[in-house]
Amino acid sequence: MRARRAPGEQEVQSVDPAIQAAVGRQNREQAREPEEQFGDGQAAMEELRERVARRETVSSVDVSRARALKRLAEERAGRVSSAPRQLGRTA
Repeated sequence: MRARRAPGEQEVQSVDPAIQAAVGRQNREQAREPEEQFGDGQAAMEELRERVARRETVSSVDVSRARALKRLAEERAGRVSSAPRQLGRTA
């Protein structure tokens, strides 16, 4: 069984400085993104931004189609008559 240490007292372990340096280098290399992969990541992010922007831009054709599909679903459910609606517009 271990004896309790006083507060603030740390267990001292001796680590070979060469091993400590090698571990530090490995950690730095793993954390650093290779330059050739960085460019690919930037291009992918730009492509993703463009795709999201295109998706957010809704065309009037999409809106009209969505309304027509909704009307068709309501007609099939019997909630709306299939007679054309009169628009309250004046010329």
